[in-house]
Parts: sequence; structure tokens; C-alpha cells
Amino acid sequence: MNNITHEWIKFVEEITVNHPASAYAQERKFMEGVKFSIPGEVWKQGLSHSLYDLGYSKEGSKMQQLTRDYYNEESMKEAKQIIQGRKKQSVTSIGISTLGAKKRNSQGHCIRSITVNYFEDKVTPNKSPRFTVDFLYRSTELLRKFGADLIFLHDYIIPDILENNPWGYEAPDEIRFYFSSCFFSGLFIPVFYQFTDPVEFLKDLHKHYGDTIFYRRCIFRTKSMLERDFSHYKFRSRRNMQELSQRLFKEGKIGKKYLERHLAALEVKE
Repeated sequence: MNNITHEWIKFVEEITVNHPASAYAQERKFMEGVKFSIPGEVWKQGLSHSLYDLGYSKEGSKMQQLTRDYYNEESMKEAKQIIQGRKKQSVTSIGISTLGAKKRNSQGHCIRSITVNYFEDKVTPNKSPRFTVDFLYRSTELLRKFGADLIFLHDYIIPDILENNPWGYEAPDEIRFYFSSCFFSGLFIPVFYQFTDPVEFLKDLHKHYGDTIFYRRCIFRTKSMLERDFSHYKFRSRRNMQELSQRLFKEGKIGKKYLERHLAALEVKE
């Protein structure tokens, strides 16, 4: 059975290739009104990616930052108290705020809220109880940032919600994500390529987009992964992705020779 990582990568590839774009900004494809759903049985299988795979440090500072930004202790505590009192109720829908600390110059929290839903077997069409958790997003970057969110939500938030729940659930029946907007960025392509076939992805992308700026930028970012000297890059994220690329080549998680062999045929001919 697939796990969360497999479902996430499949989702990113599908919408990057097929979902209508709302806007393009350099190497970023923006999309609106996107939904992503993970079945509970898949959620139980856990994840096969780590923060280190995303280019973060092993020390756990990213989890501390996500907890600071999105864990609203007061709202979570209140919601869990309400959940405890809903055992005999046939329908339950509880909201949890995810508005923690945030810098003033930010556009606002990416994860805006959580909704916990429970329907007793007496009121569902198939006579089976149903328990779901929804996450509402303002916006997110779909690879590095959302990949880290999935770890945070799986390891910390969902277990906290489930703790001593009166319905005896070990995992929700379904976990859903609603994105007001989201975007795929070519900058973070190294994260993506360790989980999918980069050549087949680029072929599929070209089939749908042709020689567009978006496709050209994805090719450019793919080519730049092969650079060994990246001392001239000034931006931390850019340097971080180059360092990640070299590590993934070395570990064999991305086939460097495979990329080199096929890349020339994928480039746009002027």
C-alpha cells in the first residue's frame, strides 16, 4: 500500500502537469482552488521522506518553527475538551485555530485552520461512522514547504487531535487539504526528483506545455543541478538546493548519468 509520501508526490505531479494555471511567475506555476485528499489507511502507513530529504537540518529546528507558527495551544486544548463531550452526539464539527506566532511583514499564516468532523453510524448512508480532518490553507509551496508540513501534521497535530478521542479512532477515515492557492516552484525540483522519474516528468510537462517559459525554467533548474561549483549563488535557498542535489547524486537517489544522458534531447532547440 502507498504511504503519505507516495500520495503527495503523485498529487504534485498530477496538478503540475494537468491543473489549470492561475498565474506564472518566473519558475513558479500558481493554481487556485486545489483539493488534496489522503485516505486514512494510507495515512496509517506513515511517510518515507524526512526533513533531511527536503534539505532541512537534522536538528529539528524546522519542527520547532512549525510548532511556533501553527500550534495554537489554547484552541487545541479547547477543541479536545469539546471532542470529549461529543461522544453521544450524532454529528460533530469542531474548528481549531492554527494561528500561532507570525512575523508582521508576513502575508499571513499558510495553514489557517483545522476542522474535525465526526458522523455517527446512525446518520451515514452506509451505516458506518465517519471521522475526517480538514486543513485550510491560504497558500503553500508544494514541494519543500508542504513536504515539511506533512511531517509536522502526521507526527504532531493529528496525534494530538486523536489523543483519548471518545470514538476510539487511531487515524481519521480521510485527511483533506484545501488550498486557496498553491504553487510548484522549479527551484525545489531536487526535492521532487528523488521521488519520481525526472526524465518522464519533463517529457510529460513538455507534452502539455511545449516550449513555454515555465517548461524552459524547469529545464534550466534541472541543468543547474549538475553544476559542481555553486559558490556564486547568493541566496540561501538556492545554495541549499544545490547542496541537496549533489548529496542526492552521491547517495544515488537521483541518477546523475541518467539525467545527463537524456537532458540534451529535452532542451528547447532555438
